[in-house]
Amino acid sequence: MKRTVSINLNNQNFQIEEDAYDKLATYLESIKRHCGVGADAAEVIADIENSLAEKFKLTITPYKEIITIEDVHNL
Repeated sequence: MKRTVSINLNNQNFQIEEDAYDKLATYLESIKRHCGVGADAAEVIADIENSLAEKFKLTITPYKEIITIEDVHNL
């Protein structure tokens, strides 16, 4: 049994396993550090989050409603 967390990614709600959330948060944080601050960096991060949300939507089915660590690894 795994814990899940509810996240909002690009104004879309997802249920994600806790270990997958940790991996995703680390990934997004490294991108933010790499891009720095500013309007351009915010736009790049928003585009990446949009892309991730679109990919996550493709993994959700009536029989699979939670983003797993495997889904995050397959990004």
